[in-house]
Amino acid sequence: LGESDLDELPLSRAIWSVLQFRGVLGTFPHPQPEGVAVVPVPDLFDRAMQGGHPGARDDVFLSGWDPGHLGWPLVVHRAHWPSPNLRTYGWTAEVGPNSVAQAAGEGTEPRTGFAFEHQFVALQSAVPEPFIPTTDVDVNDPRLLARMVKWPSGERPRIVTTAAVGGAVTGSGAVADAVVDELVFGSSQFLFGLPGASPQSHTAGSSLVLAESIADGDQTLQVSTLQVLTAGGPWSIPDGALNQLPSDAGILRLGDELLCYDNPVAGAGQITLAAGGRGLLGTSTGPHARGEPIAFLPEVIVSTLTTGIGPDDATIEIEDGSDFPSRGTVLIDGELVHYTRRMGSRLDMPRGSSEPGAMDERGRGIFRGRFGTAAAPHGAGTPVILFPFRYWDRWSDGVDAPELAYMGFEYDHPGALWLGTFFDSEPPGHGQAHLEVLLRTDPAIPWDEDPDEVDGLYLFTEGRQDDDVVPLGVFSDRMEWRVFVRYDPGAFDPVSGLAHGWKETPRLRRVGGNFLAPGRVLRSVDR
Repeated sequence: LGESDLDELPLSRAIWSVLQFRGVLGTFPHPQPEGVAVVPVPDLFDRAMQGGHPGARDDVFLSGWDPGHLGWPLVVHRAHWPSPNLRTYGWTAEVGPNSVAQAAGEGTEPRTGFAFEHQFVALQSAVPEPFIPTTDVDVNDPRLLARMVKWPSGERPRIVTTAAVGGAVTGSGAVADAVVDELVFGSSQFLFGLPGASPQSHTAGSSLVLAESIADGDQTLQVSTLQVLTAGGPWSIPDGALNQLPSDAGILRLGDELLCYDNPVAGAGQITLAAGGRGLLGTSTGPHARGEPIAFLPEVIVSTLTTGIGPDDATIEIEDGSDFPSRGTVLIDGELVHYTRRMGSRLDMPRGSSEPGAMDERGRGIFRGRFGTAAAPHGAGTPVILFPFRYWDRWSDGVDAPELAYMGFEYDHPGALWLGTFFDSEPPGHGQAHLEVLLRTDPAIPWDEDPDEVDGLYLFTEGRQDDDVVPLGVFSDRMEWRVFVRYDPGAFDPVSGLAHGWKETPRLRRVGGNFLAPGRVLRSVDR
């Protein structure tokens, strides 16, 4: 860029500042030696000032208007966005044979030589081929424009033929030791086919626009009712964009924060957030500025509680259950809950017994507080989010129900003295889930009795004692084992998402017992 060589030549400087033939766009005229590089300076139109601002040494990509054009990688030498006004310099001189021009005052004039709504980008090398600018600036899909893009451009591929997850990458060595929790291909159908768009089929993926700034604790969003943000900039629509949002609840992404709404008012452009609907799924609450885009995430299934629930309740009443599967797991505040049947907008699970052995389903809901989370009360309006999981956590202490998940074993031998029992297991990598065994030696004892209170029912949290069997010393004709998985508190972390125990399960290798007993005749033949 250098410095001006005209500071001591006020007449030349004044003429240069008005004519703008040399040293334009923030530069100055200088002598240019033979052999100096001459680099191209494309004139870029920034659509509605929503594009990025390239800078020196930026890697950019120049693509043609044809979607099949592969484009060219280039490097920026310098970029400049002209101001709407031009600074000019004055000069004066006395009349006479020895008169000398003197610098006078400075002024401004409207810029006419260059479009100040354009960006001028000097490239370090020539463009490999001629690029014809797009004449139809109303095209709403930027992939149909001749354009210069810089990562992250926000563009999406028009067609995806292959997706690879994991596997070796050429030249990069071994695959990272990582676990892929979930793959989500976000929907592009929100505000699909905006009225007046060209072409309508290319306007998918639009976002709402925050009309007023919000603070950390605000529970209301004011959005623009007649304008949305597309990949090509703002787009005016005659009908309110909120009409396309689900009326009961939904998940929005505003900056890095995920929010849940429960009452959009289409005409007023107002979105009321659900109770506890800020900073969901491990994100943090924070302020957001006017003009930020608001993305709707239809792939996250959510509704809200119509009535509050207690920590023992087995029925979850939500506003709309039509998108929820017949059974699954939901996240309510920081609690994970399994439900095993859905009836309309009710998510249900079995109940325990009012007393051991009654099997009357008058007790508590047996699948509250899964994966080490704690069962807790939740108020009306709290978001209920359908949550993905790998393994069911279907064991609950002090209950007996067909929906429980365990591995059962039994062995009959009349008059046996059981010396001990054992089990061998392989723990998971993060060690936050382990096997335990409930052993019954008396069939008359209900499985949902407390093993600390009755004889004939035993709970083993360790598979062996001093590398040997766990001693029993019990006479029994029949032994029954139920092997189940227990997840430790902290196996699931709803705040930071850094706990991985809930994604794993241990492996059972062996289970058995030692006994002494009279011999049995397995087969006899009379002669």
